[in-house]
Amino acid sequence: MSERKSGQFHADSRPRSATSLYQTILSQIFEGTLTPGTRLPTELELVGIYGVSRAIVRSALQRLKSDKLVVSRQGAGNYVAGLTHAGEYVFEKLDEADEAHVLEIRKELERTATWYAASNADQVDISRLNAIHQEFEQAANQVDVDLILLRRLDIEFHLTLARASSNPVLSDLIDMLSVSSASTWLKHRPFSPELRRRLAQSSLREHDLILKAINLRNQELASQAMHKHVQTVDERILKLADAAPTDLPKCGVDDNVSAIEPAEQEPDQHAYRDLLNGILSGAIPGGGRLPREQDLASQYKISRPAIRKVLQALKDDYLVHSRQGSAHYVTGFSTLDPPVLRIPEDTAFAAGFEVRMLLECLACEHAAIHADEGVLQKLATAQSGIAAIIRTDHVDLLNGRRADIDFHATIASCSPNPLLRGLIDFLMPSLAPNFSRWSALSFEQKTELAHSSIQDHDIIISAIRAREPSLARLAMQQHFERTTRKYRAFVWVNDCPCAVGTRPYSPETSKATSAALPLRSSSCTKLLRDKC
Repeated sequence: MSERKSGQFHADSRPRSATSLYQTILSQIFEGTLTPGTRLPTELELVGIYGVSRAIVRSALQRLKSDKLVVSRQGAGNYVAGLTHAGEYVFEKLDEADEAHVLEIRKELERTATWYAASNADQVDISRLNAIHQEFEQAANQVDVDLILLRRLDIEFHLTLARASSNPVLSDLIDMLSVSSASTWLKHRPFSPELRRRLAQSSLREHDLILKAINLRNQELASQAMHKHVQTVDERILKLADAAPTDLPKCGVDDNVSAIEPAEQEPDQHAYRDLLNGILSGAIPGGGRLPREQDLASQYKISRPAIRKVLQALKDDYLVHSRQGSAHYVTGFSTLDPPVLRIPEDTAFAAGFEVRMLLECLACEHAAIHADEGVLQKLATAQSGIAAIIRTDHVDLLNGRRADIDFHATIASCSPNPLLRGLIDFLMPSLAPNFSRWSALSFEQKTELAHSSIQDHDIIISAIRAREPSLARLAMQQHFERTTRKYRAFVWVNDCPCAVGTRPYSPETSKATSAALPLRSSSCTKLLRDKC
């Protein structure tokens, strides 16, 4: 998608204060002149447009950022909040996440992606999955398994399933997490060849069950099989880790690597082998930056084109990741760029709203375990803010939006999973209402939406206060489902956003994600009364 420029920006008046400049830009967002993803003029350009000081411009922009209406991208400027230009700060939190945090998120995302893939996968997707599975089977049955090959095939199996879901936001996040956290296969290295083969065959059987469910179009079985697979793979490794030797040699290569390399190597083969050894042994850690191409070429006494082929081979194995420019890094969280979704904004909203539901249901479950009285007080304050927006003659959308974001952000802050908190921070302002549409709603519709949110939030607070994680998850799930129905009736009406490709993805055509979640009762209030 081409970047939307700031040429749409206009000045109908000459604000003389930060407040008036803020209101001027705000009105253009409300009117739809500035649509989600639009790049704002630079600070100096705004100074020239409005004839105000740079301090006034900065103050107005900071207020817009505080309201989650504008986001900054390092070195790229300020944008109207939208998923295609969502903030990068989420990735600053990924260094705090460990494999358990990643696994928890992957279970939520991948079981739902697999649910949709069982329905949405076309013949091309299924043929691709079958081909990957057959290649995986051949590799897993070798006497001494090729772990690098198995790792690559495992990543490709999961990514193909995610893309078959037809939810581009879901698949992009799974892509990011799968590649960056796919070190599980490398943990097999200390084990004996026989044990490694048995572990590979265990994964093969789990993939086989998932694929059979996909071929049968059995969404429930596919979802359950994926959930169990993601969970048991890591648990299997953790159980065996204590019994495995940890004193890997600092030089030399893993047995299964040396078995596939000739004794006499060409210079480029030696370079690949040596870099691979450094990555596998941990000498070059995840996130570590490789030397420049010219330095590597000099080190291994080969040409620049030859070293590029070596680096490409490492990329093909998902072991090296390129960032913008010429730098190459060992794949890890700190090397990843934020996913920039090159899809229409309406599609990003529809697909992303469901991903946000998955993540916030998990966060609400965490809040029921970890929230204290201070959190409950913040939630009550946010509720009061939403109630206060309903006036006798109009509904204050901006303050309502701010209070709603505060409510959901407070719940997310209770999660001990920094990756979960970061992803919710990433998605929440980007999936806020398009004000040009909401402003066009009638007073009765706006009032109904506000009252509906207040009622749902009250139930969520009750579940958190009662320390009932399952009910808290259910309450948040029902809140999103009811909000989706309201959006469908009031906002999306004639829209039918489609994912990349030909298969439709929209609130009208997608089956409720609740089917992939453990609780599906529609009487959360009654359950809470019974419990409390």
